[in-house]
Formats: sequence, C-alpha cells, structure tokens
Amino acid sequence: MTKRLYHTPMGLSTKRPDVTLPPIDRRALMQNAHRIAARMRPHMGSYREALAYGLKAAWAQINVARSIMSLNMQVRRREYTAAEIAASRRATRRCGSSYMYA
Repeated sequence: MTKRLYHTPMGLSTKRPDVTLPPIDRRALMQNAHRIAARMRPHMGSYREALAYGLKAAWAQINVARSIMSLNMQVRRREYTAAEIAASRRATRRCGSSYMYA
C-alpha cells in the first residue's frame, strides 16, 4: 500500500499538514454530480453512466478545492506579538544586516 501524498507549500509530502479542513458537504457534492451528469447525458449511453462520470468529476473538484484550501491555510500570514517583533529586530541588528537603520 502506498502512502498518501499531501500538498504543501514546498511540494508533495507524506506528512499530513497541520490544518483542519471543514467537513465535506455531501449534499452539495451530489447536486454538483447531478448537474454534471445532466450536461453529459447526451454524450453517454444512459443517465447511470452520466451520473457515474458526474460523481467522479465532482469528487475530483472537491479534492482540488480542498488541496487549495489546505495550502492557503498553511501559508496564511502569521500575526506576531510585539515581543516577537522586538526580539526579531534586536536579533537582526546584532547580525549587522540592518546597520543603516539602527
């Protein structure tokens, strides 16, 4: 059995990211699957085949949306406290990289 791969800002990883995604809305999933099936019905032999295709496509859309949501949650801008900002400035000045602004 292969390990599951997760999308991270640095590429694919087998380590699950530390984000909590909302549960999947199965009602919306089925509505989307039926909408896709109705559009694909003229190209398929039966509505059953079209619905099978619609379900595959709807799940694929959800997987893409959840991957994008997960990446956005991983790279979200972090709010720093005043103490962390002050410590960072002190450390930067010690390095000499901001000697012009001291």
